[in-house]
Amino acid sequence: MLSCRARRPPMVDVHLVCAENRHLYEDAIDQHHRIRRDIYIGEQRWRALVDRDGREVDQFDYKQAIYLLGLEPDGTVVSGTRLLPSSRPTLMSAVFPETAALRGMPDGPDVLEWTRFFVVASRREEGRLAQAGGAVLCAMLEYCLEEGVRTMRAVGEAWWMPRVMGLGWRPRPLGLPVEHDGYTLAGFAWDPTEETLAATRAVYGISRPCLVRRGVRAGRCPEVAHGLHG
Repeated sequence: MLSCRARRPPMVDVHLVCAENRHLYEDAIDQHHRIRRDIYIGEQRWRALVDRDGREVDQFDYKQAIYLLGLEPDGTVVSGTRLLPSSRPTLMSAVFPETAALRGMPDGPDVLEWTRFFVVASRREEGRLAQAGGAVLCAMLEYCLEEGVRTMRAVGEAWWMPRVMGLGWRPRPLGLPVEHDGYTLAGFAWDPTEETLAATRAVYGISRPCLVRRGVRAGRCPEVAHGLHG
């Protein structure tokens, strides 16, 4: 017997936002900071974060940060993530360097750090991975391949490593797990490839590119552009 599952909501396009085109996305960026507050401070109760007038903004939301935002046709933000250049202070380098104590942190102009991945509650899908989140992950890999990013790194709760392994990524632990504020954190790195992109698309049932560039060409986002193309 075939099982009957709820129809998936429409696919979202994931828009690249950086210093070069941020002026086109001021409302979307503000929405995303409010969503981050609702999720990380409201839902997950991360005690180290500060509610700044209904928004979650930290020291890594500098102008060189790169945002990938899943947008509905009316401009509503439903998912997203943030990428940080490894040449700048990051969560791993400035706050949790011990998560890379064994192998060290990969760095350089072709290395980015992945942070602040989210999907709003209304776009989470019970019993399966949310396609709105998958679109962001696929867009992130598309961006890395277009820009020549060699390696990605991240620090997060330790369960992220088996989760991304299930997407076809090959994460490399950078250190031993670290206990912090009631959470077990791990640092890891992986290399974005055409194979990881294809595997991630297959897991989420995505058959088309997700990344949208508006007002910014490949090689024009700060730090990555300057390091690889300058």
